[in-house]
Amino acid sequence: ALEAGDVVRMGDTLFVIDHARSEPDGDAACRFPSHASHVVALLTREGARLPFPVLVHGAAGTDKEAIARQIFAESGRDGAFVHVDCGALLEAWRGAELFGSVAGARPEIEASTVGAAQRADGGMLYLDGVDQLVGSVQRTLARMVSTRRIRPVGATRSQELDLRIVASVDRDLDKTEDVALRPDLRAVLESWPIRAPALRERRADIPRLLGPDLRFSADAMEAALISDWPTHDMGLFQLSKRLRLEPGAHREIALSDLPSALGREVALRRQTAFRRS
Repeated sequence: ALEAGDVVRMGDTLFVIDHARSEPDGDAACRFPSHASHVVALLTREGARLPFPVLVHGAAGTDKEAIARQIFAESGRDGAFVHVDCGALLEAWRGAELFGSVAGARPEIEASTVGAAQRADGGMLYLDGVDQLVGSVQRTLARMVSTRRIRPVGATRSQELDLRIVASVDRDLDKTEDVALRPDLRAVLESWPIRAPALRERRADIPRLLGPDLRFSADAMEAALISDWPTHDMGLFQLSKRLRLEPGAHREIALSDLPSALGREVALRRQTAFRRS
């Protein structure tokens, strides 16, 4: 029996089996046809409307930043979208980078600084890889999320902020609890969780993600559709970028133009199907 995610080929025509959508006429906010993307679009729209923090979780390579930016776009907030790559912050400066600092708070702080949370006042703060922050910073962050107040490093008074907070982790929390988040921070962030589905759960989206300007042969598109894409959206985006930069990018893309691993997947699937028949 066919299952969601199966790819069926009839001649040069390809079909992706998917779950039925509850609103078959489509959701104007969802640009992609898969059921999984439709669910994310509905959760994103509701998350933008609600005043709660949002925690976006999913495997590394799934496009969690796109979900955060869509929440911001639909939130109607006038301030800035401030993206913080938590893993890239220098450990000694993480507090000052996030919450700001007062001149002289530490010997190396010669002038007052404005933190990411302050820059996001009136807008949205996106904490990418929030689980990569050390425990002491997570504790301060949990307090900020709960109270909407921050105290810059070295300050004696706190400041009230008006901002939305979206955080992400490179873990599928529906499948594992192994995430380096303090319980208090996780509790306040998970007010509205959104799972970023793996690309193999959204096979119907792949042609649109690749873009209309790339023309694939039936064999090449079949390979793209049946791949498990271990690096998810990131791997697909890198492939489409490479194909656009290659000479003759406007010609039809053949199976031989794709990474050899995709060709091997096609051969293996066909061999397995032949044995079953």
